[in-house]
Amino acid sequence: MPMRAIWKGTIGFGLVSIPVRMYNATVETTPKLHMVHAECGTRIQLQRYCPHCQRVIDWKDVKSGYEYSKGQLVVLEEEELESLPLRTLKSIDIEEFIDAAQLDPRAYGDSYYLSPEESGTKPFWLLLKAMEATGLVGIGKLGYRQREHLAVIRPIHSTLLLQTLHYAEGIRSPEEIRSAEIPVSEKELSLAVSLINTLKNERFDLAKYRDQYGEALNRLIEAKLAGVPVPTAEPVAEGGVLDLVESLVASIEATRERKGQDA
Repeated sequence: MPMRAIWKGTIGFGLVSIPVRMYNATVETTPKLHMVHAECGTRIQLQRYCPHCQRVIDWKDVKSGYEYSKGQLVVLEEEELESLPLRTLKSIDIEEFIDAAQLDPRAYGDSYYLSPEESGTKPFWLLLKAMEATGLVGIGKLGYRQREHLAVIRPIHSTLLLQTLHYAEGIRSPEEIRSAEIPVSEKELSLAVSLINTLKNERFDLAKYRDQYGEALNRLIEAKLAGVPVPTAEPVAEGGVLDLVESLVASIEATRERKGQDA
């Protein structure tokens, strides 16, 4: 299926304006499951029920609303939401350039590709090449899906990638779940470091990882459709309980043996 633009606007780069389109950069590959009635296998419907009118209503009669006090809502019209006085609804203004290493890894959200309109091709490539030359990424805001997103823009594979970012107040602190530090011995630490180095890979290849759950789900669906026995998981052998040092030593030996076989 060809990519479909989900947003159109401009990138503001100083006084330079670059008309662009935005596309989803990822796609869900795991088969989508639906809720069905167990008795007859029919897909159920999730209906929009109004308890005041005591009836099911159509999508065309649904609007957005904000509950300003218990049970009291103000209705917002779609035209009002689309005409909010925000530049970010139609423009991504890059406010600063930073080293990407400064970004908190917890802040990243969804990923999108940016592609220039024909009239913006040259300034688009100028921005892309300038970021490649400096090694910096751009920070700006984007109004999309009834929210104003903070975003980072970076060059990738001869195009620009936009990734939404969580605001600082949206990132939860780990303080309430952080465990008390437990001392480890020098031997345990040395063995753990050795195991990490044994598993170290100088060149990460994302393509070698597959969605095994999705593949197994597809096989299950195919078996059900063909009326043949469904595949089942093999029982996992339970090993004896090893202490931490024994587990680390065994892990290092097993990893080295597997790497030797793969060589």
